[in-house]
Amino acid sequence: MSKTRIAVIVGGVVSLILVAITAWLTFSRMGKASEVRSSLDTARRQLASYYDRNPFPSEDNIGIEKVNLEKLRERYEYLLEQISTNAVSIKDEHSPGGFVTLCEETVQKLRNKAPKGEKDAPIAGADFYFGFDKYDRSKEGGGVLPDKGDVPRLVRQLKMMEMLINRLYESKVLKLEHFAREEFEAEDAAGSSSDTSRQIRRRKGSTRSSSGEGFAFSLDLDPLTQGDVPMVRESFSLVFNSKEAALFDFLNRIGGMWPYAQIAGVKIRKTGDDVVLLAEEKTAKAQTTEDPFKPTVKVPPKPRTSRLISGSLRESPVRVALQINIYTFEEPVTDDVGDGDFESGYSDQGW
Repeated sequence: MSKTRIAVIVGGVVSLILVAITAWLTFSRMGKASEVRSSLDTARRQLASYYDRNPFPSEDNIGIEKVNLEKLRERYEYLLEQISTNAVSIKDEHSPGGFVTLCEETVQKLRNKAPKGEKDAPIAGADFYFGFDKYDRSKEGGGVLPDKGDVPRLVRQLKMMEMLINRLYESKVLKLEHFAREEFEAEDAAGSSSDTSRQIRRRKGSTRSSSGEGFAFSLDLDPLTQGDVPMVRESFSLVFNSKEAALFDFLNRIGGMWPYAQIAGVKIRKTGDDVVLLAEEKTAKAQTTEDPFKPTVKVPPKPRTSRLISGSLRESPVRVALQINIYTFEEPVTDDVGDGDFESGYSDQGW
């Protein structure tokens, strides 16, 4: 066989093998392409079914959500209505001079109604001015008129002070030593020479009441952080002497106040001995210490029953310092209401 014939045969065999391989690859890829095309068609039909569905929520859900939204609005309006009762608003407009007169009348009323405390003396002394000493026109040199813009807040503080003092009286404490408020207007009223800050001269005795000032809480507070509903905080500091029952009664009354009051600080200090001796034992003890060089007969100790270890006679008064913060919602809420928004708003409730 010639070399040319052999070459032709080998070339033909190689060509047939290449054609067979190509055909096999083609048919196998076509099968996979068919599977991929089928999967793609299935995914496209599934996606089309999602697009063709009715939008969420359904008509039934829309009706249910409308009812729930109406209930939520009613609850929100009720909440704002309750919050509005916490406001201490001023019905009548007061001038600076009118405030000073109102302050004098309120202070005198509280002095007159002060119950008896230690040694059958009134809880609040005749010269006590309940934290408004700056506006006491009876002190030496006269008082000052507040700035007109400060009068509404001063009147609110005056009413809050009256609420606290009335609860203190009802608790039957023994003595009120100190009462202070947050003096926001100090810089305006103390040194101003304007017409609304001029001094009123009426020379009488000084009426400063600060016997418990060193024991009292300082009212240098950080600014109040505001939330969605405008809120106002007024802080007060007081020092008084009381027995345990009266102290807890006053704390309970403050806890039940409306507007909301918070006990922000408490300091308690004892004022008497831990053990109280009867009069006979005190006399015997004094006799044994009159003259250390004089021979005396040693007095035997009294039995335990002769010492006051419980009961009202045993209980010594304590000195108490409190810081009380009163929170009110003074400003009405007014928001623009759109589709799906809540309509909110309330008006202040006057006293």
